[in-house]
Amino acid sequence: MTMLTRALRRAVATFIFASVGTVGTLSVFDTDVATWKIILGTGIGALINLGYRWSESVLKEPEPIDLPGGEAPPVL
Repeated sequence: MTMLTRALRRAVATFIFASVGTVGTLSVFDTDVATWKIILGTGIGALINLGYRWSESVLKEPEPIDLPGGEAPPVL
């Protein structure tokens, strides 16, 4: 499975779980348009959070390597 496929599956799962969690805390029978806007906003916020965490893991700088003799590795 490619990284993009995994990221998309996680994004969809995050959106679904966040939306279901929001619906679960509200009265399902009295759901109007304003409530669905809140649910959609919660799901979008969860997707933004997932995207941020994914980019953080991809863009993480490598750990510095300690060389014998105390010399710093060359910066590329």
